[in-house]
Amino acid sequence: MKRTLLILSLLSIVCSSCWKTEEIEGTETLTGIKIYKTWRSATESVLNEPVRYAFICNAWANGNDSVRRAVEDAYLPYLRLRDEGNNEYGYYDGTNLLMTVNTGGKNLDEADAQWLVTMYNGYRKYNEPAPAFITSTDHSRLTIKYLGTNQWNVALDSVTCKESTSDWTLTVPGTEVPTDVCATRYTLEGTGQYRNFPYSVNGAVTISYTISEPVRHHSTTFYTVFDAGTVDMTATKPEWKDLNVKAEILDTAQVRITYRGVSKTWENYMYD
Repeated sequence: MKRTLLILSLLSIVCSSCWKTEEIEGTETLTGIKIYKTWRSATESVLNEPVRYAFICNAWANGNDSVRRAVEDAYLPYLRLRDEGNNEYGYYDGTNLLMTVNTGGKNLDEADAQWLVTMYNGYRKYNEPAPAFITSTDHSRLTIKYLGTNQWNVALDSVTCKESTSDWTLTVPGTEVPTDVCATRYTLEGTGQYRNFPYSVNGAVTISYTISEPVRHHSTTFYTVFDAGTVDMTATKPEWKDLNVKAEILDTAQVRITYRGVSKTWENYMYD
């Protein structure tokens, strides 16, 4: 859970201190890969935690005591999930509330199901900085709406997420709702933007994006790892020209970046 907030708070640092409009010879796509890495990290943080925990909550809420214990043992070794009443479930670290999931009284795969997930920043420890997407209300929200045939719309709330938005279609193979969506080969389509507010006078940076070819998740437990898909991104800031980037995901370790007419395949880029 702390990883999500850390990643999204670091968004401001990456945007304001690393991106250049002028490139050193031989590194023409360096800005492009940094923009893509920022998009990917922010997207993964949404999928890895609020979306993943919503699916886990669906399995827990529909199970008997034995099933609930099995779900907790397998997926929640350090957290507690509690029925708060009125169709709401809370994730706790000790007595600290991390997240609530309101189901509206419907299973995640019922017609017209629309779940509200609220993430709180009260669990920040060790004087960590406030995450970039948390507003003064100390929470952020997203909705997960069932579209049918194992498809869900995932939408970040632009007010509580500081003008960050998403309009995603998440498609899971098969007909069963998985307990852990990150253990499936789901695909992601849609559009959105990430907007951050750096702790500097440099101002906010916005990454607008379109997933032009569905991004596919390589089935792994917990971590999100993409192995296919194409994302078109534009990073904007008042004093910049728009920075346009195309990222073609070739496999789990390679992505082809096109930036200012130059293309380069980056390998093991997430570890640079």
